[in-house]
Amino acid sequence: SSSQSEVEKKQLLNRLYLLGLLKKDSKVEDALNLTLKDVLERRLQTLVYKKNLAKTLLQARQFITHEHIAIRNKKITIPSYLVSIEEEPNIKLLKSLSFGDVRDQKADALKAE
Repeated sequence: SSSQSEVEKKQLLNRLYLLGLLKKDSKVEDALNLTLKDVLERRLQTLVYKKNLAKTLLQARQFITHEHIAIRNKKITIPSYLVSIEEEPNIKLLKSLSFGDVRDQKADALKAE
């Protein structure tokens, strides 16, 4: 029925708004114009890198999979996790890893070989 489709449209637009993919007053046509890049920009891996919590996208992925990243103190281990606009300010590096520490550990490991 048409009322069901209206409800579903509203739900879709609201979900895309909460994910930071659309503005509050967007229409369904705006959702159809979303690109792959728009979605990739909302991934946890991308946001960890953009917030300078990691030096590279690969390092961001490693930090996430190795349980060093949390949102609101909840560990998230999925690099493709889509971060809502409410969650974005709450992305944190859990352990006191600094870029120097990571490089120093690698250098120490190479010296040990």
